[in-house]
Amino acid sequence: MDNPIYARCSARNRWYWAVWDSLDAWFESAEPMFEGWASSAAQAEKQALDAQPDATKSPAWQARSLLEHRAKAKRRQRPTKETGTSRLEYVYDYENRRWQIAKRTEKRIYVYADPVCAMFRLDPSGSVPIVNVYKYIYPTWAG
Repeated sequence: MDNPIYARCSARNRWYWAVWDSLDAWFESAEPMFEGWASSAAQAEKQALDAQPDATKSPAWQARSLLEHRAKAKRRQRPTKETGTSRLEYVYDYENRRWQIAKRTEKRIYVYADPVCAMFRLDPSGSVPIVNVYKYIYPTWAG
């Protein structure tokens, strides 16, 4: 498809629009030929057609995906909020198995469900469920 395309989407009370060379250019993640912001949907459509009069309208998700891709790239460039590294803490049960602490509250200790995954951090996505082992582990401060 060699026709230029344009797409528009709303973003925080404004409208973003972009014009690409063709649908193939969009699929190849090429930067748009023209892009801009407008205060309304009609204005965004008018500005896009003023920039490229023979462009055909495309779905809004194409413009939205470009904005989301740029936002993710911008977030990756920001420094992390924590400056130091946290210390790994463990608790031991009555069989002397080591459990990595996931969360600590005033009354309970939460550990990762699988001690092997916790020790070697096999699942960094956090999908290892956290279980409450306060019933099984008796901390020294528990009366």
